[in-house]
Amino acid sequence: MVTLKSKVININHISPGDNVGYSLNYISNEHKKVAVVPLGYGDGYHRILSNKAECLINGKRYRIIGTICMDQCLIDIGNDNVTIGDEVVFIGEQGNEKIDAYELANLMGTIPYEITTALKWRIPRKYIE
Repeated sequence: MVTLKSKVININHISPGDNVGYSLNYISNEHKKVAVVPLGYGDGYHRILSNKAECLINGKRYRIIGTICMDQCLIDIGNDNVTIGDEVVFIGEQGNEKIDAYELANLMGTIPYEITTALKWRIPRKYIE
C-alpha cells in the first residue's frame, strides 16, 4: 500500500474573518488553529484537492483548507492538541482511519493511478517488502 506522509512544521492561530492561502478562498468563521505542513502541488499533491481533501493527525481526520501551495498546505485543526512534529498522513492509515488513492481520486473526478503517478521525485521513497 502506498503511504504519503509529512509532519506539522508550524501552527498558527486565526480569528473570525481571517483568510488563509492564496486567492482568499477560505475565510475562517471562528477562532481556531491551522497547522502548516510541507507538502504541496510541487510534490504532486493536486491543487484541486484544496478545501476538499482530508488528512490524518493523531488518528483523526482534519480538513485541508485554503489553496494548496507549491510547497505546503494548511490544515484546520480547530482547537485540538496538535503539535509541531506530529505525523500527518495524506494517503495511508493512522489509528482506525484510512485515506487511500481511491478517496482522493473520487474528490478529483479521476482514477487512483493519477494520484499515485503524480507524486514527484522530491518526495523521499522508502520501499518495504
